[in-house]
Amino acid sequence: MKVWVLASGSTANSLVIEAAGERLLVDCGLGPRTLAGKLRAVGIPPESVGGVAVTHEHSDHIHGLKKACAKWRWPVLASTGTHAALGAKGVRGSAGGGARRIVLVNGQTVSHGALDVMGVRIQHDASEPMAFVVTCRASGARVAVATDIGELSASVLAAFARTDAIVLESNHDLQMLASGPYPPYLKQRIAARTGHLSNADCGSALEALAHRGLSHIVLAHLSEVNNTPEMARASAARALRKAGWRGKLAIAAPDGLTSGFEVGSSSMVERQLGLAI
Repeated sequence: MKVWVLASGSTANSLVIEAAGERLLVDCGLGPRTLAGKLRAVGIPPESVGGVAVTHEHSDHIHGLKKACAKWRWPVLASTGTHAALGAKGVRGSAGGGARRIVLVNGQTVSHGALDVMGVRIQHDASEPMAFVVTCRASGARVAVATDIGELSASVLAAFARTDAIVLESNHDLQMLASGPYPPYLKQRIAARTGHLSNADCGSALEALAHRGLSHIVLAHLSEVNNTPEMARASAARALRKAGWRGKLAIAAPDGLTSGFEVGSSSMVERQLGLAI
């Protein structure tokens, strides 16, 4: 399994997962032309993408969805609430333009080509937003993605446990947010349980999720106003040191990562070696 982060931030969000010949886009915040260029740059023809899983309906996650679905006929995987919100916004990728609508139910898995996609209900100020756990059935490799999330509930932590790679929001530094230029209502929205994850809360979650088979962690959706890559990395690294984690920690810039990363299945290796899981 391989993952490329194509864009990550307040302007646009999108990543692509490839496994066993299947390509799945997660969110489509880039316009079709820009998205196509980024996909081709990593060797993926846009028409080879098998679908797009949408976390929620905010514009930085769906900006290019309508045109992309019309152009490439991608099916849209999302919760019932997100499908309804997309329809209300005039984004009919799940109903019009010939694209299929695939409904994700909290905690249940949908088979999509060579991949299994599980949607997990999260805290965010949108209509039934979801995080995703994507599994390659052939290898067992599992990637967890949560880029806009106010807090990691017990159910999300349980769903993300023992995944092989995690892409997780580390949006803001609490002090930078408090002293920054945003108006009070926006600061309250960001810091709320339905807002965005702080560096500190991201670190706490990663400390709880760390295990020896977790090979990659990507910090995503960093605020360009209320955070810095250095602060996000330092906060996560401190928490992960406590957990004794020794994998690869990366920061997703607004224009994505410079390269993709390979994800193997730690659980399969452990079973083959007869190790306790």
